[in-house]
Amino acid sequence: MSKTTFSAYQSEDCYFNHVHFDAPMPFQLHQHDICELIFLKKGKMSYCLDGHVYPLAKNCLILSRPGEIHSMQANGATEYERYNVLFNEQKMTSGIYGRIPQDLSVIHFDGNALISDLFRKFDYYSRHFQGPELQNVLLHLVEEILYNVVLASGETNQEGACTSNPLIHASVTYIKENITMPLTIESLCQELHITKSYLHQLFLRHMKITPKQYIISKKLICAQREIRAGKKPTEVAFAYSFLDYSTFYRDYVKYFGYAPSEEGKRPVIQKIQS
Repeated sequence: MSKTTFSAYQSEDCYFNHVHFDAPMPFQLHQHDICELIFLKKGKMSYCLDGHVYPLAKNCLILSRPGEIHSMQANGATEYERYNVLFNEQKMTSGIYGRIPQDLSVIHFDGNALISDLFRKFDYYSRHFQGPELQNVLLHLVEEILYNVVLASGETNQEGACTSNPLIHASVTYIKENITMPLTIESLCQELHITKSYLHQLFLRHMKITPKQYIISKKLICAQREIRAGKKPTEVAFAYSFLDYSTFYRDYVKYFGYAPSEEGKRPVIQKIQS
C-alpha cells in the first residue's frame, strides 16, 4: 500500500491533511477530544458509529463530535482519497457549530461543487501561508463548511444511517451501558439469547472486528478519556474491570502505541496516521 500526501498542517487548534491511498486503509475504533470532518474524494467506505453503519461514496462529508467512538471500513479493494480536518469547535466565533442537528453525522454533497471547492482551498492556502496565518484561514474555511452543513441539514440529502443488524445494535447498546462491568462474550450472548459463534460472525460481517476486540477497544477508549481528565491510570484500570494493571497497561500500549502515563504529555490534536 502506498500513500500520497498532497497537503498537511498541524497546530494546537487545527489539523488537516489531504491524502490518497492506492488501497483503502481501515480506521480502528477511536475518538477525538475535538471535532473532525472527513470529506471523501474517492473510494467507497462505511462509517460506523454506535452500531450504525453509514454508506460512504464520493463527496460524502462526515462530522464526528468530541468523544464519539467511531471507525471506518473499506467497501471493496478500491483506492481511497480524503480530506481530514480536526478543529477546536471553541475557536468557532460565529456560533454556527451549535446550529448543526445533533443527530447529523453524514451528508452526501454530490452535485454541490461549492463543498469540493472549499476543501480544495485547504490545498491552495497551505502552499501560500504557514503558522498562525494559515491556521486563521483554515478555521475560517471550516466555519464556511459548517454553514453549508447547516443549510444541507434542512434538505433531503442526508445520507441515511443503516443499522447493521438489530442484534448488533442491541450488542453495542448493552456494551455501552455496562462498559465498566467485567463484560464477557458469554454474558453478552446470554443477554441476546444467541450462540458465541453467531455473535462472532455478526461482528465480523458488520463491524469488521470480533466482539472481544470491540469490548476491549471500547473500554480502552473510555479509559483514555478518564485519564485525560486527570484520573490515575491504576484507578481507571480498576474502574473498567481489567483483571490487573499489567493487563491494562499491555492492552493500552498495544492499542494506542504509548503508555497510559504519557496521556498528559500529548497534545490535544494528535497526528492521524490513517
